[in-house]
Amino acid sequence: METFVSILLLIPWLAVGFLNKHKLRQFISVAFFSSLINIVAYLFGDYMEWWTTYQSFPMLGNIPTFVLGFSPVVSLFVFYFAYPNLWLFLGTNLALDALQAYIVGPAVFEKLGFYDMTGAGNTGLYLVLTSLIPVVYIYQLWYDKGRYTSDDITGIPRLTGIYRKAR
Repeated sequence: METFVSILLLIPWLAVGFLNKHKLRQFISVAFFSSLINIVAYLFGDYMEWWTTYQSFPMLGNIPTFVLGFSPVVSLFVFYFAYPNLWLFLGTNLALDALQAYIVGPAVFEKLGFYDMTGAGNTGLYLVLTSLIPVVYIYQLWYDKGRYTSDDITGIPRLTGIYRKAR
């Protein structure tokens, strides 16, 4: 089972190789940030007995493997294709969170023995997942603000490291 868990941790990251490397660099930090807040959310949920985690990588403790494999890659793809369009980003995230909470969670993750929803139920999981959406979006806005500057003449955002230094 440990080999299966390791595969679930690594396989999703192979899909990242098909993305544009320049655009990927813009969103890689938000993928890691989303992993971090998902880890905190899953640890908090485990502590509150909202769910019980069974299958995790030995070094991760009670953190499900998909939090470091599947989850950040999905987050990366959502930002890659939907950002900065707020409504597209929100709609995509709400749909994917509903898919995880109501379909993939019970039909796949619970059946494979990754976790059991004990106290929160699927709606509780959905609420936890959707509460993280604004946090990661605001993080990316903050990250972009430090990385981009506007051109005085045209108003076109430019990468500060490539075109000119930030003021």
